[in-house]
Amino acid sequence: MKMLNPQKPRLERRIVGSTNRWRYPRQPFLGDLLGLSQMCKAANIDFDEVLKNPDRLCFSQIQKIFPENLKNKTIQSGEADVILECLGFKWELHQPQLFQSETLAKLYLMGLARGNASPEKEPMKILQAQRPGRSREQRPVKKMILSLKINDPLVTKAAFATALKNLYMHEVKMCLDDVLGVLAAAHILQFGSLFQRGEPEAWEGRVTRASACSRLRDAAVIMWSPVCMFPQRVLGPLALFFVTQVPRRVPGTQCVTVMMSGLTPSTIKNFYLAGCKYKEEALTTACEKWMEMNLVPLVGTQIHLRKIPKELLHKVLKSPRLFTFSEFHLLKTLLLWVYLQLNSKTETFPMYETVLMFFSSFPKNCSFLDRDVGQNLIPLFLCLRLHSITKGKDLEELRYINFFPESWLVRVTANHYHALENGGDMAHVKDLSTQAVRFGLLFNQEYTTHSKVITIYGFFFEIKGVKHDTTSYSFHMQRIRHTDLECASAVYENTPISLRAERLVTYEIRAQTLVDGKWQEFRTNQITQKFGLVKPSCKSQALKIQTVGIPIYASFSFIFSLS
Repeated sequence: MKMLNPQKPRLERRIVGSTNRWRYPRQPFLGDLLGLSQMCKAANIDFDEVLKNPDRLCFSQIQKIFPENLKNKTIQSGEADVILECLGFKWELHQPQLFQSETLAKLYLMGLARGNASPEKEPMKILQAQRPGRSREQRPVKKMILSLKINDPLVTKAAFATALKNLYMHEVKMCLDDVLGVLAAAHILQFGSLFQRGEPEAWEGRVTRASACSRLRDAAVIMWSPVCMFPQRVLGPLALFFVTQVPRRVPGTQCVTVMMSGLTPSTIKNFYLAGCKYKEEALTTACEKWMEMNLVPLVGTQIHLRKIPKELLHKVLKSPRLFTFSEFHLLKTLLLWVYLQLNSKTETFPMYETVLMFFSSFPKNCSFLDRDVGQNLIPLFLCLRLHSITKGKDLEELRYINFFPESWLVRVTANHYHALENGGDMAHVKDLSTQAVRFGLLFNQEYTTHSKVITIYGFFFEIKGVKHDTTSYSFHMQRIRHTDLECASAVYENTPISLRAERLVTYEIRAQTLVDGKWQEFRTNQITQKFGLVKPSCKSQALKIQTVGIPIYASFSFIFSLS
């Protein structure tokens, strides 16, 4: 649509401070330090940085022309302004969409400067072409060929095409197979809209002091480039504008959202490494949290366990939120991971007996962790709470495979002996969050009740979850008599039985579940209670929750306090 009588733009003057000092927007710096200082305060920009080159603050009319074009991304139907040569293809792009990518905008500005007899006129042509009253037939900027080399192997042609498509479309669908490449392409293009969609803070118009200085330095790379022929007073405002107006990347990106919702044992490694590589903290945090819940019940049962990076595994093992059915289950998962690292040609998930035979085959002169191959694994196994493994059969297995140093096993055995001698008191355990005995229940959708009996130092407890209605659940633990157990005679043969009427316990119950991509966490306080054998003293306080999430990961942590 063409305007019939376009008005000639009038000169404008800008008030730069509380004293109403002003100057024309494109007027060069004339030594007015007070006016310059007040302008910096109004724009929240560091005065010392600007004082090194005051003409950087000569804002041109481009600031009033481009914002609406950047926010109102209409698909262009005319001839392309730029041909981008990349990945062996030629991609046609239009000017308003071009300036949504910092990388492409910089290439475009530098391209305008090369081989141009009057480079200072080109930015003004861009401004005039973008005025609402200009028709598409009066395109003043010639078509340009730009070249971009990408060495990141993650960026495929399909992923790059998806990233460019996002310049023209409000919402771009991407499959899980391509999302890694799209994320990599978005980082290379410095493409803000792929990182943030529909959140107001992504379009902040005000520049903070720190970010403004950073963006001014970025603009200076263009303004002071040896190949740049534009006078600083002309190119400076253009460069300053696009680095401050392109949407800034903040956590919560479109790519990251897709990846966070697609975490599985087969994708967790690549998504975690991508989050670390591209500094996407939201993604790395989501991977860590997902692993805390699924390391033992899900990943630990599949061949994909081999791919878990050691760094990620170490973080998960140190987390107090880690879910496991028991400490011995966690130990078996870790032994399986070590086995898969050392047997890279194994294509099927090994049986636990195979793992035991493998480690027991090493010479008996020293433990596995004392060998060169095991030294770098010690930090992982120091995260285990071996004192929580109390069954005689399990302890015998640890001695049989000769995996741990003898001093470790002696310390565990001595702790068990002293606890039994003192009626179950865990004198060796001080901190509930890092040293407590821990057990877990995975409450699935088909359950109305789910429970498990645990025994330690002659005391028997039942940990239990109950579903009251579609969104209401409760979890508790209670002490039971050994005679109440099914197959009680089998228990007599393998487990000590305590005759103490009361047992002082410090405990905490925690439940976690995933709802709409976000983890909900419920927990009791740390509670110290005497557990008897009759109601109500035999039952703990219940953790009552309301949630639509399923499954629910319920963890029970406790220590036997000194009586």
